Amino acid sequence: MRKYSWITAFLLVTILSACTATKSREDILRQAEVIREEFLEKQPDVLAETAAAPPQVFSLPEPQPEAEQPAEAPDVAAVPVTVEVPAEPPRLPPVRNEKLYFKARYLGMTVAELTTEVVERKYHKGVPVIVFKATGKTTDPFSKVFPIEDIFISYMDEQRKRVVYREEYRSEGKYRKHSFVEFDYDKGLAFFYNDVDKTRKEIPISDQVHDPVTANYYARTLRWQPGDTLDLQVYASEKIYDLICLIEDIDDIKTPGHGKRPALVVQPYAYINGEDAKKGRATGFFDAGGARIPLKAVIRTPFFGSAQLILDRIENQTFSGR
Repeated sequence: MRKYSWITAFLLVTILSACTATKSREDILRQAEVIREEFLEKQPDVLAETAAAPPQVFSLPEPQPEAEQPAEAPDVAAVPVTVEVPAEPPRLPPVRNEKLYFKARYLGMTVAELTTEVVERKYHKGVPVIVFKATGKTTDPFSKVFPIEDIFISYMDEQRKRVVYREEYRSEGKYRKHSFVEFDYDKGLAFFYNDVDKTRKEIPISDQVHDPVTANYYARTLRWQPGDTLDLQVYASEKIYDLICLIEDIDDIKTPGHGKRPALVVQPYAYINGEDAKKGRATGFFDAGGARIPLKAVIRTPFFGSAQLILDRIENQTFSGR
C-alpha cells in the first residue's frame, strides 16, 4: 500500500511532512532556549507584535445584539398551553469560510495545486466540530502523465482541539484509496476502514491526536515566538507520529501577489515509536500576522531535490485575521 500522497506530504510539511529527525528532543529544547534568548535580545519589538495576534482566526466577528422591544402584556385568554418539547442543541456560530490556494513547484515548474478550506461548524456525535477540507491535483501537462486528485476531510473538536473523524479520497494514477477513520478517545483507539480493499485496522491513540489537516489549522491558533516548541501526536497513513516543531526565526518571505511578508520559520522533527522518521528535510513558513497563514513549505529529499508549496490566493481571510 502506498504510504503517502503528495498532498499529505505538503500538508505535513507545514506541520509535519518530510521531517528532519536527527536530534533528540533534549537537543531540540536546548536549541530552542538559545534561540529564544538571542531573539529577545535582538528583536523585542517584533516579539511583542507577533505575541499580540488575535486567537480566533476561524470565527466571524460577533454580531451586535439588536435592541429589545418592550413586550406588551398578553391577553390571558390568548396564552397557549405550555407543551414540553425535547431540547435541541444550541445553535453553533457560523465559521469564517477561509479558502487558501497554493501552487506546488518543482524544478521551476508548477506541477500541482492545493486548496485548503474551512467548511463549517456542526455537531458530530453531539460534539461541536469544525470541518476542514484539503484538495490537491496535478496540473497540465503533468496530469496527462500521472493524474492525481486527492481529497481530505477532517473534523476537529473545537473545545478539546483534537481530530475526531477523517475521510481520505486518493486517486493517483491507478492507485485508489477511500478511507474513513473514527477516533474513539474513550476506547483509546482509531478505527480505520478502507472502502477500496475492505481492510480494517484499530490504531492505539492517546487522548490528544491530530491528522495533517487539523494539525495545520490547530497550530495556526497558537501565539508562536522564535524559540517556542510545539509538541503534537499526528495520525498519518495508519500510524501515529510524535512531532516537535521548533520556531527557529522570523524572516521575510516573498510570495506572488503578496510581496514580502514577515514569516515564522518552523522546523519540524518527527519520530515514530521512538525512532527517527527520516524522510528528508522540510521547513515551513507561516505569516507572522494574526491568521498565521502558511506562506511557503519547502521539502528537500536526497533523491528528488527540492520542491516548494507557495501561497497563491486568499479568500474570506486576511493576514491579520481581523
